[in-house]
Amino acid sequence: TGLTPSQVYYAKVFEYGCSPGQELYLTSIAPASSIFLAKPENPILTLDCETTSEFDLSWSNPAAGIWDGYVVIGRQNASPTTVNSTSPAVLPAANSNFTAAPAIDMNRLLYQGMENSLTVQGIIPNQNYTFKIFSYRECPSCANGWEYSSGTQVSGNASLADVSSLSATPGLTDVQLSWNFNLLC
Repeated sequence: TGLTPSQVYYAKVFEYGCSPGQELYLTSIAPASSIFLAKPENPILTLDCETTSEFDLSWSNPAAGIWDGYVVIGRQNASPTTVNSTSPAVLPAANSNFTAAPAIDMNRLLYQGMENSLTVQGIIPNQNYTFKIFSYRECPSCANGWEYSSGTQVSGNASLADVSSLSATPGLTDVQLSWNFNLLC
C-alpha cells in the first residue's frame, strides 16, 4: 500500500531462515527486478446538468497515474456496485440510454472509452440516479490482465422543474396564463 501512481518500484526476494529444500516460494530463476505500478487513480466526476429526461456528466483525467480508459455505470434508486475487475475487452457494448444499457450485476453499463463527457438519456422523471466512473489500465501481473480504480460517484434526481412568475390576465371570454420555466441547466 501507499504506492505512488506512475512511479516505478523494484523489488527482490531473498531467502531468510529457510533450509534448502524447505522454501515456501518460487525458487526458479526470476528476473533481477520486477516493475510494480500503483492502481489507477479515480477521475473527478461531475454532474453538469439534470433534467427530467437526461443527465450530463463530465470528468477530468486522474491527477496522476496510468490509465487506458474509463467505464461509467449507473443505477436507479441505489448506489452502483463495481465492475468486478472484468476485462474491458469482454464487457458488452455500452449504451448511454439508461433503459437500453446492458446490465452488469445490478448496474447499467453506460460508457466505455477515453472521452471526458457523457449524456445519459432514457431517464424516468422523479427517480434518483447514481453514476460511478472507474479508470482502468492493462495489468499483465493481475489475475485477469486489467485493474480498475476504486471509482467515484455522483447522484441526481430527475425531478420536474418548478415554474415561476405565474400570472393570469383575464379577458372578456378567456384568461391568458403565462409563466417562466426554470431550466435546470
